[in-house]
Amino acid sequence: MRSFKNKSAAFYDYICDCKANVIAVTETWLTVNDDAVRAEIQPLGYNLVDFPRSSRRGGGTALIYRDAVNVSKIDAGEKVLFEFSEWKVVILSSHDLHIIIVSRPPYSDNHKVPSSTFFNEFSEYLESVVL
Repeated sequence: MRSFKNKSAAFYDYICDCKANVIAVTETWLTVNDDAVRAEIQPLGYNLVDFPRSSRRGGGTALIYRDAVNVSKIDAGEKVLFEFSEWKVVILSSHDLHIIIVSRPPYSDNHKVPSSTFFNEFSEYLESVVL
C-alpha cells in the first residue's frame, strides 16, 4: 500500500465496497501523530488499531475491523529484519483467531539483507509464537 496518508479516500472507499469483517494492512506509514488520517480511513461501523514503526520512516501495520468484531493486541514490535503485530480476533463469540501481520523491507541498496537471514530470524519468531 505504502502510506495511508495520500490514499485515505481510496482506502475508505475500498473498505466500504468490500465490506470485509477484518482487513490487515502493512506499510501504513502512520506515526503516533496521525490521528486525523486514522479517522479518515474508518467508515462508520469500523475501528482501526495499528502499530507504527518507531525506529525509522515508513513501515507500520494496521488492522481495520467491524464494530461487531472484538480485537485485542497480543504483542507488537520491531525485530532486526522485520516488524510485526499480533492480534486476537473474535467474531460473534465463535473461535478465536490469532492474526500476525508481518512487514519486511525488500532487498535493496539501502537494505542489503539476504532472504536467508530474514527466514532465520522469522522462523525463530514463529517458534516463540507457537510455543
